[in-house]
Parts: sequence; structure tokens; C-alpha cells
Amino acid sequence: MTKLTGVGFVLSVGHNSPEGVSHGHSYDVTVWYRFGYDARALQRQVETVRVQLDHTHLPDELQFAENLGEHIGKQLPACVAVDVNRPLERLYARWER
Repeated sequence: MTKLTGVGFVLSVGHNSPEGVSHGHSYDVTVWYRFGYDARALQRQVETVRVQLDHTHLPDELQFAENLGEHIGKQLPACVAVDVNRPLERLYARWER
């Protein structure tokens, strides 16, 4: 059995649709780590990534939630997965290391 610890945040960003229309989304993001890490230390690490992205206009390569999850995960080397969800629209994406 694998035990994981998740640290989450809400991210509000803008981006261009494939048709070039600028619009925004709010994402519910959860970053997953193997069990055993100090959750407060993880929150501090994740906060640095959130601050970099929140209320920004994303480049085209990050317009898909899967790519955004990968971008977040690669900045947090100890994480094993990142969920990037739009729950009100029932849209879910996951990137796994």
C-alpha cells in the first residue's frame, strides 16, 4: 500500500484558448508527496510556486491543465503527482512523475 500526503491551493490564471480568446480559470490544485514529509514544510514549498503563477496570464504551452500540472511538479522535485482540477465544470487532470 502507498500512503500519500497532499498539499493544496487555489490558482486563478488567464490564458488564450486555441482560438486565441483570452479568458481565465480557477483551478483547485493538489500536490502529492509520499507519506512522511512535514506538511507545513510542504505548504511553504508549494506556496512559492503558487505565488509565481497566481493571477498571471499563462503562456500557450501551459493552456492545458495536464501541462500546468507538469510545470508545477517539475518545480517540486519530491512530489509524485499533481492534480489540476476545475470541479464546478467536472474537469480533472493529473500529472504523475
